[in-house]
Amino acid sequence: MTALSKKQLSQLHNALIKESKNNLSGAVKLYCAMFGKQSDLKSVVDSLDSSGINVLPSVVKAVVDMAKNKDEVMKVCAQMLPNIDGTYVKFVTYEKTYFDVKEADKNIAGDKKILDEKAVYGVSYKAFGLCNPIDIKEGDTGYYFIKTQNESYSTVKVAVKLTSYSIALVAKCVIAYLSAEDKDR
Repeated sequence: MTALSKKQLSQLHNALIKESKNNLSGAVKLYCAMFGKQSDLKSVVDSLDSSGINVLPSVVKAVVDMAKNKDEVMKVCAQMLPNIDGTYVKFVTYEKTYFDVKEADKNIAGDKKILDEKAVYGVSYKAFGLCNPIDIKEGDTGYYFIKTQNESYSTVKVAVKLTSYSIALVAKCVIAYLSAEDKDR
């Protein structure tokens, strides 16, 4: 038997992990492999049960049934993920302003470079979940910003292209979809 090179093994594993993060299909494939067999989830459910967390068999069945069909999981993710004109997006902090002068050194000024290099612009925005797209600006192409505020600071976030997909992101989509009251199946 040939000696296995640690470097080559590492390169293979890292390439596979990177590939699964680069596109939604790769992350969905891993999700389906993890959750597609009820027998594989039995030990996890038993462990949760011994910790006092009761997971109903119907919940496990719903997750397994969904994970058995990769195409269905892909459709659910496509339906749930936020997007601008069909491009999946996430939001990053563009600007943050603290109201207390003593914390002014924590302020983040809007960086035009983010807008020029990373921000996604378009004419319609669809938020995460089962919802319909909204027009960004009366048909004009523009960036999409979200402004939030609390008692300490105000934050402006801008939409940027989603470039990394994870099993956790796929799980978030499936959880939101399966728990939604008015599923469009």
